[in-house]
Amino acid sequence: MQREVHNADVLANLSGLKQDKSHEPVLVYIRPGAPKLDNYRKFIIDPVKVNYGDEGIKEFSAEELTYLQNYFHNAMRSALEDAGYEVVTKNGKGVLRVSFTLTDLKAPQSVTNLSILLVPGLSTSVGAVTIEAEFRDAHSNSLNAVVVESSQGSYLFNQKPWSSMGDIESAFDHWAEGFSESVKKAHSGS
Repeated sequence: MQREVHNADVLANLSGLKQDKSHEPVLVYIRPGAPKLDNYRKFIIDPVKVNYGDEGIKEFSAEELTYLQNYFHNAMRSALEDAGYEVVTKNGKGVLRVSFTLTDLKAPQSVTNLSILLVPGLSTSVGAVTIEAEFRDAHSNSLNAVVVESSQGSYLFNQKPWSSMGDIESAFDHWAEGFSESVKKAHSGS
């Protein structure tokens, strides 16, 4: 479930980028004249960063944050590789560098979510995360685009109500699948 994101929530330097409002409630900023996704078949996925200035970050242990960073990185890698694209570690022509920062992390309470299955009427506790992605041409280091999307879980559609990370993992999986599909669509010309 998407949540609204505001311009003030963006961490990246947006100078030279123009907002594309056609993707709302997701914030999308694109550099005019930037190469399109179909120019890239190789991707560098930087280690996922966490905004430690967020108040909600205190809800997570260092191990949980590392788990979430690795989970998202691996989800992105798998989605791209499964779609037939290369994930590389060296800059070059035709390589897009993708950097992610996680903000607004909120951990759900797995005990509350599991209890609701047994005792109707309890309020649910869902996870939330905002993902900010920077897309840079790896050869020129030009910032092509910034995308900021905020996601919140749902009790009704939570496949793992016993998990304290299920909603956040689902948001990461959705992001990875969506990006991979966007790249495939760009290359197919549709």
